Amino acid sequence: MRLGKDKVREFLDDIKAGMSDIALQEKYALSGNEFRVAKASALDFIRAIRDKSAKPARRISARSFLNDVTSGVDDQTLMSKYDLTQRELQSLFRQLIDAGLVTPLELANRLEITKSQVAEAFAEMGKAIDELD
Repeated sequence: MRLGKDKVREFLDDIKAGMSDIALQEKYALSGNEFRVAKASALDFIRAIRDKSAKPARRISARSFLNDVTSGVDDQTLMSKYDLTQRELQSLFRQLIDAGLVTPLELANRLEITKSQVAEAFAEMGKAIDELD
């Protein structure tokens, strides 16, 4: 048995609502194979709708991004400038490495902090502690 057009929307709504497979199969009087095909088609349809509504892929200039990375721009600034999440930033780093444009060591070196930065951090912490006393 095939679902009529009027039942397709209801079937999709029932799947979205989390109705169990057994309840769906009984409600729509579908055999096991008919049910599997109908549900797979419905899930593909739902996925396609979600994909269309997802934010469109943005293009980032690899040259510009690489120039920023190699010139020492920090992660927060990169994420802000290119509208990236932490995960997306890590993915771009991986792509740079995979493309042979940077080495993991070069990426790690941009994260090294200097002795003066450590000293400054301790000084700031000392000031904060003094203010608490």
